[in-house]
Order: sequence, then C-alpha cells, then structure tokens
Amino acid sequence: MIKNVVKSDGTIVPFDPSKTNRWAEWAGIGTDWTSIALDAMSKLQDMCTTKEINAALVSACLDRFDEGSFKLAGRILVGEVYKDAYGSHKSIPTLTD
Repeated sequence: MIKNVVKSDGTIVPFDPSKTNRWAEWAGIGTDWTSIALDAMSKLQDMCTTKEINAALVSACLDRFDEGSFKLAGRILVGEVYKDAYGSHKSIPTLTD
C-alpha cells in the first residue's frame, strides 16, 4: 500500500489518490479509470516516485488493449512531457508566445 510518494523535486509527501483521479478528469476519456488506477497502484510500493506512478498508469492502460485506454495512456504521457518541459501543464506557452 502506498503511504508516501517522492515528488520530482525530491520531497516526500503523503499519497493522495485524488491526485491520480485528476488525470482521468484532465484526460476526459470515457474508460474504466477505477480499474486502471487499481491495477497501477497494485504494482507500486510505498515511497515510489510520481514518475513511477505515471509509468504504472500508462502500463495499466496499455494492458487493456483498447482504443480508449490507448488514448488515455497517450494523454498521461503528454501531461508528463508538459510537466518536464514547462513545469506544469498550466504553464504551456500559447502559440503567439
């Protein structure tokens, strides 16, 4: 069971399942998010990194082998790329910027 996670900046914070549920809201795909999240979390241990959580979510999506899950995996990956490149998906520059 995951109690704490290590964020990308190295800080250790309590695990908050609602944060993973925000991925489903952000991705907006009509797929069975609950079972995907449960599959992913069952593969992780306490003190895992947020990158490991994202990788487990993507892996759980790809294991389903259906179009909706593939789209969800892609959107999770895009969110991670945005965070790596811009620090957050909220600070992506506009086209005119």
